[in-house]
Amino acid sequence: MVLRCSGCKKMLPEGAFNIDTSRKRGYQRTCKACYDKYRRDNIDRIRIVKREWKYRTERATPLHENKDCASYLGVHVAERVLAKTFENVKRMPFGNKGYDFICGRGYKIDVKAATRRRYKTCLVDSWMFHIYKNTTADYFLCIAFDNRVDLTPEHLWLIPGNVLNTKQGTAISESTLGKWSKYEQPLEKVTNCCTMLKGEVV
Repeated sequence: MVLRCSGCKKMLPEGAFNIDTSRKRGYQRTCKACYDKYRRDNIDRIRIVKREWKYRTERATPLHENKDCASYLGVHVAERVLAKTFENVKRMPFGNKGYDFICGRGYKIDVKAATRRRYKTCLVDSWMFHIYKNTTADYFLCIAFDNRVDLTPEHLWLIPGNVLNTKQGTAISESTLGKWSKYEQPLEKVTNCCTMLKGEVV
């Protein structure tokens, strides 16, 4: 069977089309080449449409409403805090590999966030930051929160990449705060920013 592509207008064999059982003819209207080209040229629009469809059909929950999501704390909260707290930073697209921001001096910064927890191997509360041996980032900005509900920042560390990038992760506990004190940053701007975000119903 030969079919006409609605994109390139060519008459092509059925093997040149993707199967689509929802259509009477059983195939998509555009050939595979035109379909692939459309997806490449409109990837951002397709992502938006697909995401909105998932929200509309309740197959997914918007990130800012899903506090149980692993990305909620790191992306929706921590990255927004950094963007509003520090000047002259360029935020990378969601999912950018290795780092989340480029600062005004050109350094790549990977943002890590954690809430206070007590692990079996630790007798005191600690914060676990997952690094996954990231050798791309120049610095890791680690924000320690009390919990996911109150989102009160308790510590902020700006740690050079070579200190952490050979590790899968690192835990900073109340008993080891002194070890990390040289990397600690003032919390005032972060606290003010978190208060503002709470007003936006974080």
